[in-house]
Amino acid sequence: MVAYSGIQNNVIKGLRNRLLREILISLMINNITITTIWVFSANNRLANALSRFNREKLLLLCPKWQMNNGFLPDK
Repeated sequence: MVAYSGIQNNVIKGLRNRLLREILISLMINNITITTIWVFSANNRLANALSRFNREKLLLLCPKWQMNNGFLPDK
């Protein structure tokens, strides 16, 4: 309901939210429900490293990932 309300009230707009809006519309059209759960960052090292832009930890967790200049900002 929250996503539907955001789309109806034109709250979800702008270039950065375009993909999110398209995904939400597709989910609504196909009657797909997504359920989320909270995972503490201590239990999710990958998400924690990504959210903190920690290149070193990312390379330790995912050594096959190639870090190009556009993936993470420089320190």
